[in-house]
Amino acid sequence: MADFIGHCNLLSGPVERRVGDIATLDVPGVGQVRTAAAAASARGTVALRPEKIRIGATAPEGTPDNHVRGRVADLLYMGDVTVYRVETAGGARLEALLANSQSGRAKFFEVGDAVELSWAVDAGHYIPE
Repeated sequence: MADFIGHCNLLSGPVERRVGDIATLDVPGVGQVRTAAAAASARGTVALRPEKIRIGATAPEGTPDNHVRGRVADLLYMGDVTVYRVETAGGARLEALLANSQSGRAKFFEVGDAVELSWAVDAGHYIPE
């Protein structure tokens, strides 16, 4: 269980393009990930905390955020929060943390549920390789 709690998602891949302070990485199993990056190298990693990832049946419409679809592979109910481990179609696993008392929350997700993860461009920390 210790492996399941408190991790940071590390999304690594080549930098495909950079426009201003936004770099786009091609992350295996996830796809294109846009991140704030003051300086970008040929490859990089985005460190993304699970609490920075939104999880829902669908991502908020009309946002320029990152989106990836997947299925709930595992979950851990921890009282105030639930940690979801989501597997993408490409085989990547990402952890998302969701408050159980979130206003407007209609349901909990279960293992096997299709979900969409999304996060803001500036939610992670870019690390050049």
